Amino acid sequence: MMTYEVLNAGDNLRVADAAWDAIPAVEVSYTWKDYHPSSFHTKARLTHGDHGLTVRLTTDERPLVAHHSVRNEMICEDSCMEFFFIPNMTDSRYINIEINPLGITHIGLGPDRYDRRFLDITDGDWRIETLITDTVWHSMLYIPYSFLLRYYDEVSMEMRGNFYKCGDLTGHKHFAVWSPILMDRPDYHQSAFFGTFRLQ
Repeated sequence: MMTYEVLNAGDNLRVADAAWDAIPAVEVSYTWKDYHPSSFHTKARLTHGDHGLTVRLTTDERPLVAHHSVRNEMICEDSCMEFFFIPNMTDSRYINIEINPLGITHIGLGPDRYDRRFLDITDGDWRIETLITDTVWHSMLYIPYSFLLRYYDEVSMEMRGNFYKCGDLTGHKHFAVWSPILMDRPDYHQSAFFGTFRLQ
């Protein structure tokens, strides 16, 4: 099982901040042979602060595809980066966050693929930023603990989760993960294969 040591970098990081360069990155690179994104690379960084978590995902995928413009549509069909995590180790439910280059998200909560509910986020709760340059696309999400505490009894200093890259209808269909999912076919809703996040 993969482990990521999550540094305390405060609550005010923005997507383009140079401070991200000092945050350890992990490769989102384990994949299935029929869906290998051989032409591009994806990295993930996660930090925490006194009031929330911040995740930044970066890919050099080209061309980017973003057809969906409504929250909680099938964002996985676009160029998509994802962060799934369990904030409380005593709770089996996990949050899945999927984002496309437009900053449109699909966010759900539940114990498995089928028993899920959409989460209604507001601008006051979350900070969602995207940045597309000539060479890469960054997406960043700030997730306040106050939001997580609406659904969990507490937020643990050790969490479980995974980072993903996909694009079902991009013309270069692909699936890649950080913590390997040891199944014959891609299925991101497999929390048994989540890695560990240790907040420092």
